[in-house]
Amino acid sequence: MPLFLRSPLFLVLALWAAGLGAAAQFAKIVVIFPELQAHYGETGAASGYLVSLISVVGMVLGLIAGIIAIQIGIRRLLLSGLWLGALISAWQSALPGFEWMLASRLVEGLSHLAIVVTAPTLIAELSARRHQGMALTLWGSYFGVAFAVIALAAPAVLAEFGLPGLPAIHAVYMAAIAALLTWALPAIDRSDTPPWPSPGDIARRHLAVYSSPFIAAPALGWLFYTLTYVSMLAILPSMLDPTLRPFVIAAMPIPASPPP
Repeated sequence: MPLFLRSPLFLVLALWAAGLGAAAQFAKIVVIFPELQAHYGETGAASGYLVSLISVVGMVLGLIAGIIAIQIGIRRLLLSGLWLGALISAWQSALPGFEWMLASRLVEGLSHLAIVVTAPTLIAELSARRHQGMALTLWGSYFGVAFAVIALAAPAVLAEFGLPGLPAIHAVYMAAIAALLTWALPAIDRSDTPPWPSPGDIARRHLAVYSSPFIAAPALGWLFYTLTYVSMLAILPSMLDPTLRPFVIAAMPIPASPPP
């Protein structure tokens, strides 16, 4: 294997690219949301679940994701998330029925959570201490960059390939990043893996988090911020002139990209 494929800089950029794929799991739906509503017909407010269902898994399993990463390995969880994301996008490119599309978005939440939990952790581990701030700042740009690129590219993709185009391209992208990281990302020593916590221990950890305002407050703040932010991303562009929509969607996430 060429040495540059194992360099920390290359691996950090590859992991950032994986983050772009995770952000695209939102963007590929948001930027064509009016067209999807027209395709699926009279679904009413339920069409909003096409955007939000991917977040449900994170809400339910967010605290458990770290435990799973420790038990099965951060590298393995990341690669599983990428391959699962590729499969789900390939399935979505067939434009299944509305209920099946909703179900796929729920499953896609597993892929999204696996990537966003593991990729920044690996970036921090692979970066030299003096470069960690810079590397994690790059990671923090993944959401805005992915939205901007997809919003600007979406009109051409829709014109050339129709609605299946974005999920199909996303499937190829996720598979390519998964293959690259499978090859380049070094194995991590797991000799000191702790035993799986018991269900009672997991329940006690959840109770401790949700019963403490000092721990839960930042997460609740982020929850309400995300509800507003994602809603604005999905709804506001549909109220604008179609010629302006790509540029508005591309610009909206940039100043509000999540912190690393």
